[in-house]
Amino acid sequence: MKLVDHTVDLQPGPVNLDEMDASELHKFIVATRGSQPRRAARRLFKDKLGAVLVTQWLNQYARNKVVAMACRARGAIESALVRENICERYYIDLPEYARW
Repeated sequence: MKLVDHTVDLQPGPVNLDEMDASELHKFIVATRGSQPRRAARRLFKDKLGAVLVTQWLNQYARNKVVAMACRARGAIESALVRENICERYYIDLPEYARW
């Protein structure tokens, strides 16, 4: 994934959200929110079955990951674990083509 200024250049294939810092996650969220999931899904996964829904799940994963990181930074470990468990559930439901 190539980051340029405040935008994300989505490259085809799985996106490893766990390797991103909060700034990169925010850029991914913006690139895949609202009406963007359809466009992002085409760029990431071409014509794979369920790609738009999967892109929406990745957006939610990124949102929960950002919150978990913020919780850990302020010492709210229990809250971070709740958000990390949500991320894990999204990851488990991802099809093979979207996993990293």
